Amino acid sequence: FVSIIVTIAVPYYYSSLSVFSCFAVRNSFKEENYRHIEKWIHLGAIIVSLPIAILFAARNSINPNITRCFVAEYPFGCVEDPNVPCERGGDSLTSAIETMYSWVLMAILFIIPPAALLYLREFIKRATRDTNRSVGKKKLIESLR
Repeated sequence: FVSIIVTIAVPYYYSSLSVFSCFAVRNSFKEENYRHIEKWIHLGAIIVSLPIAILFAARNSINPNITRCFVAEYPFGCVEDPNVPCERGGDSLTSAIETMYSWVLMAILFIIPPAALLYLREFIKRATRDTNRSVGKKKLIESLR
């Protein structure tokens, strides 16, 4: 049960660090401006991971796997061997849920951090461009004095 929660929550937290860093840079590291985001990150990790762990536990889909108890059929390998009937797990609904959550985790890992990075890159370029304009304006004013 705990390993399912950790397997889902850890990638979510890593992706959330990208978003959190984005807000930190955007607010000039003034923590009071972006501190409220942290509670939503923790809540999101719970909302994303806990329901799926509860669902798999309620359906008796958490069984011994190769290295630990995880979502698996019991006895192990019964899906591949037609002579061994599956006592628990191995059904199409469990497989569909696993596939759906795999795609969600891939999106969380490989879309959110790069999107945050690209946004931050554009924000920094814009801030640099505005600063350079400001410096040029100051030089012009000083040269006219």
